[in-house]
This record gives sequence, C-alpha cells and structure tokens, in this order.
Amino acid sequence: MVQPHNLVALITIVALLVYLGTALNVAGVRRRHGVAPPAMTGAPEVERALRVQSNTLGATTSPPGSAWSGSSAACSTGSAT
Repeated sequence: MVQPHNLVALITIVALLVYLGTALNVAGVRRRHGVAPPAMTGAPEVERALRVQSNTLGATTSPPGSAWSGSSAACSTGSAT
C-alpha cells in the first residue's frame, strides 16, 4: 500500500521541477535578450516568461503545503491506512 506521504512527496518534487523549469526558462530568455536581473521589463518575451514564472509560483506553492497538512492529519488519525 502506498503511504500518503509518498504521494505528497512525489507531488512536491514535481511542483519543484516545474518551478525550476520556469526559472531556467526565464534565465535563458533574459540571456537571449540581454535583460539583466533585477530588471522586470524589456523585450516582450522576457515579460511573458516572467509572468509565467510568477503565475507558476503562485499556483505551485499552496497545493503541496495543503497536501502535507492533509497527509499529516490523515496519518495521525489513522484514517489513511
């Protein structure tokens, strides 16, 4: 039987990999267009990549946190056995 913490750990790792991918994409687009950090404006491609990264961060931070809370609660009550 798969423990809830194993699934939550997998979800967390996937979320981190997605965010790492968006961060690497931003770095590549910045380098390609010569926009040095911390500038947030420049070529439209840079602004698009930054918006994608920002939206991804907002969308990927709460699900793993909620999942860890839920799996801890389920394990402590014994309902996820």
